[in-house]
Amino acid sequence: MRWLCTHFVSAMKWRVMRVLRFCPASVQATLVWLAAPKFLITVAVVILRDNRVFLARHRDRARHPLGVITGFVEHGETPYQAAVRELTQETGHQEFDIDALKLVKMHFVEARKLEVVFGLPAPAGFPQEVGPSLDNEIENGMWYGLGELPPGVTPQQRLIIEEAVSALRPIHIP
Repeated sequence: MRWLCTHFVSAMKWRVMRVLRFCPASVQATLVWLAAPKFLITVAVVILRDNRVFLARHRDRARHPLGVITGFVEHGETPYQAAVRELTQETGHQEFDIDALKLVKMHFVEARKLEVVFGLPAPAGFPQEVGPSLDNEIENGMWYGLGELPPGVTPQQRLIIEEAVSALRPIHIP
């Protein structure tokens, strides 16, 4: 029964997202605000490997579909737990070590929306490409060179990618 309920909610979420992606950004933002708690905490995870970054093609973002792994922190979760959950849901990869996540920054995106950004070196066995996510939020994902980010990446996402690269770069002491 629990599986059936989860599947139904996922299917309904997908249908709503398909309709919402054609709505103006202001309508999308208003509906998210109405449906969500009045203070949001989100996570963003930048996965890096050999001067490349993993970007996912999000189905619910019509103008800028490419971006890092993102999601909301659910009630009772820590940002670290939410990051691992989102990574697993959106990539299908199961082997994420919570200790490997490096906190890059926390900042307010809006007055009541706190974004927690993590950097993550790609774990062993992480695929070259991923297909659609189980919740249909992600169409696919692949690696892009840091100097060759495609135009579908927002300026805000580019900034957090740069900050994660700096945070994960080893410090050389002369």
